[in-house]
Amino acid sequence: MSWPVFIKSALRDPSRIGAVAPSSAHLARQMVDDSDIRDGMCILEVGAGTGPMTAELIRRGHTPDLVLEPCDDLRAVLLNAHPSVNVVADSVADLAHTRAEHAMAPFDRVVSSLPWANWSPTDQNTRLGAILDNMTNDGRMVTFTYAHTSMLPKARRFRRVLLERFQTVTISPVVWKNTPPAMVYRCQR
Repeated sequence: MSWPVFIKSALRDPSRIGAVAPSSAHLARQMVDDSDIRDGMCILEVGAGTGPMTAELIRRGHTPDLVLEPCDDLRAVLLNAHPSVNVVADSVADLAHTRAEHAMAPFDRVVSSLPWANWSPTDQNTRLGAILDNMTNDGRMVTFTYAHTSMLPKARRFRRVLLERFQTVTISPVVWKNTPPAMVYRCQR
C-alpha cells in the first residue's frame, strides 16, 4: 500500500475519497466474510482505492471480475499490486456501459468502499440504481460506514435508502481495528 499516494488523493478530493486512511485488513476480512461469495459468482468491486478489499478477495481465491477505481493515482497503486486484475477508471454511475463493454454477466456480489454518505440523495440514488440494475435478483452488496459518523443525518439518510432498495440490510459488529472503526452493511436483494 502506498500511504503517500492515498493521503495525497484524500487531501486533493476528500469528498470523493471519503476516508482518512486506507481500510485495514481487519475491515477487508469482515467485508469479504459478509459478502458470502461462492465459486462461480461474478464479483464487482467499486471504490477500490489502494486495494485492501481486492487483496483480501484474491487471498481467498475470489479475484473480482471487475474493479472500478476512477482516481488515477489510486488505480496505479492498485494495478501495481495486482497487475492481473481487471481495473477500470469508470464511475459506478456508468456501470451498465462498462459491463456491456466488458461483456460481463450481472454481478452476484458487489464489494463497495464508496463514500456513500458524502453524496447528495440524487448521487446516492444514481449510483445505487446503477449497481442494482446490474446485479442479479439474489445479489448482495456489502459496504461500510464509520462508527463515529453512523448516527449523523447523512449516514442515517443513506441507511434509509439502503432499507428502501434492498430486501434485507444487516449491520456487522464494529470493526475496532480499522482507522476509524467501521461497521459493514450487508445488503441482500
